[in-house]
Amino acid sequence: KKNKLKFNLLEVIIISVISISLGLILGGTIIYSKEKIAITNIPKELDEFVKTYNSINGNYYKKVNKDDLVDAAIEGMINSLDDQYSNYLNKNDTETFNETIDGEYVGIGVTVSISEDYVEVIEVSDNSTAKSAGIKKGDKIKEINGKSAKGKTPTEISKLVKGKVNTNVKLKILRGDKELEFNLKRKAVEISSIESKIIEKNSKKIGYIYINVFASNTYKQFKKNLNKLEEKKIDSLIIDVRSNPGGHLNQVTKILE
Repeated sequence: KKNKLKFNLLEVIIISVISISLGLILGGTIIYSKEKIAITNIPKELDEFVKTYNSINGNYYKKVNKDDLVDAAIEGMINSLDDQYSNYLNKNDTETFNETIDGEYVGIGVTVSISEDYVEVIEVSDNSTAKSAGIKKGDKIKEINGKSAKGKTPTEISKLVKGKVNTNVKLKILRGDKELEFNLKRKAVEISSIESKIIEKNSKKIGYIYINVFASNTYKQFKKNLNKLEEKKIDSLIIDVRSNPGGHLNQVTKILE
């Protein structure tokens, strides 16, 4: 017969308590060690930065946004490189860029120009809820969901207008002397990354396509525009990618093929 190791209830409880205690001690030691490593690895050159950061937070006569301070410091470091191809994107800039290269966003389909006094609609996307509702270029947005649009930043306006698919946004708009109200449903809006036209010179038709970013839907838009140009019997083609910040490599590959 094989010997069986048996424990009574009290012994099981004692062993469990010891095991848990050891686990907590070891876990705490590991966490503490990691924190200690992280702190000691901060370069000495950043001492002045930390002192300045703490001084502003503790002594400046106005309330400051800590995230803005850090963003400004990082942007300053990047700018000091004097490299036109190195740029810093903060959280809001990153969200906007990601929307651009995704090729769509959830909203009502308007592009606006913002000043201190009003928010003016400068473009209305085709097949958008704004277009269907009758919002026009030149309309001035006075309120969004009951909140005044006056003095709002582009980021604040964007957050108020955009949202989840099939949710509603209420706009109060000034059109000349008239005040109009719209209740619009948000939906996915495709972002156009292609512009095309035909340039006629020396009895030749030159097709021109400008690509402002390589979004996930750029190839589809490129192919559509190229087909339209070829239907008009173009003799040559210019593909313009000046000021294009990049995007999805697979879209570039498809266009080149």
